[in-house]
Amino acid sequence: MKCRPRFFAKSWVFHARVYTFPRLLGFHTERMDDHVKQLLLLGREHYQKRELDKAEYLLRQVVAETDRFADVFDMLGVISHSKGDFGQAERYFEKAVSLNPNYTEAQLNLMVTYNDLGKYDAARQIYSQIRHRGSGGPAKADPFAKGKIANMHAEISQAYLDAGMQPEAVQELE
Repeated sequence: MKCRPRFFAKSWVFHARVYTFPRLLGFHTERMDDHVKQLLLLGREHYQKRELDKAEYLLRQVVAETDRFADVFDMLGVISHSKGDFGQAERYFEKAVSLNPNYTEAQLNLMVTYNDLGKYDAARQIYSQIRHRGSGGPAKADPFAKGKIANMHAEISQAYLDAGMQPEAVQELE
C-alpha cells in the first residue's frame, strides 16, 4: 500500500512536467492564439447576425486576452451605444481609433457618440480629420477597409471551392 501513493505522486509530478514543458516551447501560446481566433470568429459572426448579447460576451473575452484588434473595440462600442451606455461606447471607440488612427468607421462612430454626449467640439475635430484625410492628394485606402475587402475575396474564393469551382477560386485570390 505504501507504493501506491508514491507511484501516484511520481506520476503526478511526471504529468505536471509534461504539461508545463510545452508552455516553455510556446505551445501554450499557440493554443491560446487559436482560442482567441475562435472567440473572435464567433464574436464577429454573432455581431453580423445582430445577436449583440452573444457577441458582447465573446468579444469581451477577446479583449481580456489581447487588445490589438481595433474592430473588436469598435463592435463593443456599437453594442454599448445601442444599450445607451455612451460613456463606455466612447472609451471603446477611442481605443479603436488609437489602435488604428485611419479607421474611418470607428471615427464616425466616435463622432456620433461625442454628439450624443454633447461634446460637439470633439465631434467637429474628428469630422475635420476625416475630411482632411479624404481631400489630400491621391486617396489612401484605409488598411482596415482593405482588410475587410481581402476577407470578402477569401469568402468568395471559399464559396467557389465549396461549389467545386477551383479555377474561379484561385482567380478570386489573384
